[in-house]
Parts: sequence; structure tokens; C-alpha cells
Amino acid sequence: MAVLYRQQMSPEELRLMVESWEEVCRDIPDAGFVAACKVHLREGRFFPCPADIVKAYEDSVPRYQPFEIPAVTSSEEEEHRADVSAKMCALGLENPEVSEFFRFSDWKVRLAFARRVLGRKYPGRKKAPSRGPVSAAIILGAGTGAKQ
Repeated sequence: MAVLYRQQMSPEELRLMVESWEEVCRDIPDAGFVAACKVHLREGRFFPCPADIVKAYEDSVPRYQPFEIPAVTSSEEEEHRADVSAKMCALGLENPEVSEFFRFSDWKVRLAFARRVLGRKYPGRKKAPSRGPVSAAIILGAGTGAKQ
């Protein structure tokens, strides 16, 4: 890049620059560093500082890890999670803040976030069919008082 941006450096300046760049960009994989440099070559007008390359790299990396919503669920819990995720996906198309839901790895946190964002639209869990009201007398084993 020094040649492209016509930066002349002494051997000592070059050594110091390489050391400082290596320290700042140490966490960037080689392929990511090369890609970020190419982005800067396309878009930057001046010789970059390490922060320019770090920013170009960070802008190219997704801020959250995508996950699959299962098409077929094997449990009631997975079905509920899929319902909530589908609602959050639909809402995320309109509201970019909803993407925060997908950054959480803990499902308890995700569901609490979704409950707060969706409010009344939050999908309830499917309940097992009820057998009707149960009186205290039936629970305690006493008769219902009705003639048999």
C-alpha cells in the first residue's frame, strides 16, 4: 500500500510501522486483513492508519451468528421458540432494533426480549385440552354432592 499511496519510509520507519500495525491488527485473520485492505484501496483516498483497516474488517463481519429456525420441531419448547423466532423475523424487517434478539445466545434472554418487544403479539404456548373445571371436593376425594 505504501507504493500505491506513494509513501516513502526509511527501513526504521517501516519496521516501526509493521510492529504497530501487527499489534493493532493481531486479532484479524490474514484473509480478513487482506480483504479489508482491498476495501480501503477501493474506497480510501489516503494511506490508511490501522483503525481504517480494523473498521473495514469489522464492517465486513456479521455482528451476530445466524441460526436456523427448525422446520420440523420435536418438542413443545422448540415449537414455541420457532413461533417466537418467526414473529421476530417478520418484525425485524420493519424494525432494525429487533435484530438484537438474534444476538442473544441464551433462550431465556431471547424470550424475555421478544415478550417485551411483541407485547400482545407474543405467541402463547399451546395448552393441552382441559377436562373442564375441577372442584376442591373432587381434588380432596369427597363427593360432589350430586345424587347418583
